[in-house]
Amino acid sequence: MKMKNAMGCLLALGLLAAPSEAEACSPICGSIFPAGTDAAPAHLPANGVFVDSFSGTSSSEITVVRLRGGETETRSLGTGSRVQITDVVAGDRLTVSASACGLMTVIDVTPEAPVPTALGVLYIEASRPVPVAVWDNRGGCTSDLGSTAAPFTLTLDPSAEPWADALIQAPVVDGTPWYETRDASVAERFVFTACEEPLPSQNGLQGVGEGDHRLRIDASVRGMDVMVSSNEEAFSLTCMGASSSCSAAMPRRLEGGLFAMAFAALAMVAVRTRSTRRR
Repeated sequence: MKMKNAMGCLLALGLLAAPSEAEACSPICGSIFPAGTDAAPAHLPANGVFVDSFSGTSSSEITVVRLRGGETETRSLGTGSRVQITDVVAGDRLTVSASACGLMTVIDVTPEAPVPTALGVLYIEASRPVPVAVWDNRGGCTSDLGSTAAPFTLTLDPSAEPWADALIQAPVVDGTPWYETRDASVAERFVFTACEEPLPSQNGLQGVGEGDHRLRIDASVRGMDVMVSSNEEAFSLTCMGASSSCSAAMPRRLEGGLFAMAFAALAMVAVRTRSTRRR
């Protein structure tokens, strides 16, 4: 019975974790930071308007349209991965575009501000089982890995708040940079340890080991020679054992008909086993 249940669990995981063609990733083209839209623009102080543009092929041609007092001005800033936009004042709205992939960001310029003197306060929550989306090279971009994660939050220092969209944050675990694994649909930030053997195709970041760890966040200000850090906090990651590994590893795609099919299959095994024993 235990073996059949285990097989049912693995079958359900295999069916649900496999990415479909509809879930396949689009080719990674590039990105532009800070990210902003007309509805939710990024904000940068007038004395620190830097933009990063990344392309998978070559440097992009950067163009900026400045809106000031109802009038617009368009100019080219040339090519490069990081450019500084000058001749701006508080109240300007900048629409910055990069030629690669049609990338665009909208920035509202805020009043000049002193550079940050502190980053802020780090808080780490108690760890809990979480299915973490990790890179999977089977064609679906990511799939879930049963893990235990410790979510963390950062409350910015008042001196850092005006620079929030200019901060390049770098979490550090036990003295080593932690490259965050984050699903775009999940707001939480966390450090995790894998609680099941990854698939051969899950060949990306697999987390830290079980046990006690320490975390802090270092941050630089985009385009400036400024570095600030948070406090350092201790936390622990412990897997919950085999009895809970199946449920903890279930992908977030577990829903609707597939869930019903998996549950029904397990229920049929249990009924047949009870019927055999009665005979």
